[in-house]
Amino acid sequence: MNFRRFMKSVAQVFSLVLIDILAYYVALFLAVLTRTTLIQFMFKNIPPFFLSFQNAAELLWVPLVFLMMNQFERLYLNRVPFWEEARSLLKTSTISILLITLVIYFSAMFGPNTVLRIVFVFLWIFSIIIFPLFRFLGKQALFKLGVWKENVIILGCGPEAIATIRGLKREDHLGYKVLGFLDDDPANQDRSIDVDGTEYKVLGEIKNFTKFVNMLDIQTVFIAVRYENDEKLAHIINNVYRYVKRVILIPEIHGVSVFNSELHYLYAERLFMIRVRNSLKSKFNMFIKRIFDLVLSLAGFVVILPFFLLVAFLVKITSKGGIFYGHPRVGKDGKEFKAWKFRTMYYDSEERLKHILATDPKAKKEWKASFKMKNDPRITPLGKLLRKTSMDELPQIINILVGQMSLVGPRPVVREELESHYGDFAEYYYSVKPGLTGLWQVSGRSDTDYHYRVQTDAWYVQNWNLWLDIIILFRTPLAVLRGKGAY
Repeated sequence: MNFRRFMKSVAQVFSLVLIDILAYYVALFLAVLTRTTLIQFMFKNIPPFFLSFQNAAELLWVPLVFLMMNQFERLYLNRVPFWEEARSLLKTSTISILLITLVIYFSAMFGPNTVLRIVFVFLWIFSIIIFPLFRFLGKQALFKLGVWKENVIILGCGPEAIATIRGLKREDHLGYKVLGFLDDDPANQDRSIDVDGTEYKVLGEIKNFTKFVNMLDIQTVFIAVRYENDEKLAHIINNVYRYVKRVILIPEIHGVSVFNSELHYLYAERLFMIRVRNSLKSKFNMFIKRIFDLVLSLAGFVVILPFFLLVAFLVKITSKGGIFYGHPRVGKDGKEFKAWKFRTMYYDSEERLKHILATDPKAKKEWKASFKMKNDPRITPLGKLLRKTSMDELPQIINILVGQMSLVGPRPVVREELESHYGDFAEYYYSVKPGLTGLWQVSGRSDTDYHYRVQTDAWYVQNWNLWLDIIILFRTPLAVLRGKGAY
């Protein structure tokens, strides 16, 4: 069995190395293609560029730099969630390109005019996209083949254990397959627990875990069991640790920043310390976020300007009223501003709303719960399309450019919503600018209840960093295309 485990580990590493080599050459091909076609077409005065077979042969050492940096970041040994791996690949690709450029520059390997720096700029751009994409697709294929699959069990079957399964199912990139639970409660023995449509069985008691570790060939154990006595939990951890390669502890800590926490140690006292940073208190971070907003918003506005004008024209000719609609929203530090949208309702929408709330109890209850109605008769036919695709919010780019909003942040709300639904969470809302998109918008949008929306906004504020904004921006187009919860 040990030999089989060893060969499987070798197959995993070998497969990931092959995936990375393939990703590198695809990125290089796209970089050279871009340099020889697009750049040549746009800038006629730039000399033509050709990558000869001799040059290609002399560059055979380059992918080794990427592989070494990935190994240094332990990307062939550790199982990490997709976005964490993507951030590591961004780091390793950037460092690799810098090292390669320095080596070529100082060695004058190809002379002054043969290899142009623009190729390496495009190689970096394509690398930070192709490497994560190929790893994602490659691990999906390897999991189906059984190469990337690893059987695990969970100690405990309470709320944290069930949440762990949900998280592992969403992060199938990790390759873990949960075989079941172990739990000491006699009432839970032989019990089956449904988690999002899949049944997971309580296999036995924790005291017999060695039997299941050997029988099921387990090398990773998740511990999500709760004891009043910390010494008993430590005893369980130490016992399990002796028989498997990895023990993953799910701590019972809620409401603490995940992205901005770091683990530290006091060796002499054998203590763990969790340091939690408030990234929003850093003026430098806020400056970077503002620059990030301005650069992407300006670039995006230039790209969508023709489409923006077309939508404005359609809004004007399809129904009576103005093109834009500005409504008061609460911003950072409680300051009100007008959030702009394309008009999606009939000009007499306020009168229609009053009539609906006065005559339709069901609509009134729905409005009171979420300040929205699923089948809102005030919305024009074009407005339904704009809302479904979130295109009605494009004018909020103006709010971003003038500094009232951010690209990513909590959903902008009216003061009445803050007072009736946010409670203590209002302080989180006041600490940042509301966003054009946000964590709530990519997590179900209007199909989620209001309490979940408030908690999601608070979680975003607690965990904010620039990488979280990037993740949300990448996920936004997919959420818009799905159209789930948009009305």
